[in-house]
Amino acid sequence: MSLTKATYSMISGSAWNVLDYGADPTGAADSTSAIQSAIAAAQASQSDFTLPIVEFPKGTYKTTSELYIEKTPVHLIGNGATIKNTVSNVLRTGKYTNPGPEYAVPAIVEDLVLYGFVGDPTYTGQSTYKGLVIEDSFGAVIRDCTIWGFAVGIYNYGGLVLTFDNVQLRTNVLAFQGQTGAFSLSNFINFLNCKFYEN
Repeated sequence: MSLTKATYSMISGSAWNVLDYGADPTGAADSTSAIQSAIAAAQASQSDFTLPIVEFPKGTYKTTSELYIEKTPVHLIGNGATIKNTVSNVLRTGKYTNPGPEYAVPAIVEDLVLYGFVGDPTYTGQSTYKGLVIEDSFGAVIRDCTIWGFAVGIYNYGGLVLTFDNVQLRTNVLAFQGQTGAFSLSNFINFLNCKFYEN
């Protein structure tokens, strides 16, 4: 009798674990494709109004291009994991290039560290890279996250009804940037227990 390898995602109701898709929690190998594949699989599984969960076991995950969540919402749970990217933006929710209700993604990002340092802790990284980009997104929640070492920690372009809860932005050239009024109260942006440190 042959045996089939069990995965976290085979358990009914479990999260979609990035390790099942080949992500490397040691930070040695590029995990971009693996993480994006886990997000796509979770999105394909969505039914009703339940947000599928993509889980990162604690560790450091190297990425070399932007991760994105569009069309279908997901809930990323990091368990304190770090996504490290020194060559591009790290994570994008929504997609402004194709605006419309199908792209207004109410993603939840929880307990992740987005890290972009290029060596020097005083930040000498690239001038345009961003930790989190929120584009044409409605209802996103960013909770218990740390974003540090970018030109811009969070860039908001068209996001509405956003909640930032216990978010720390450290050693970014700018903590926030966005279109005119992007972080005004009229756009229903909620900040709860957040700390911002600019370079």
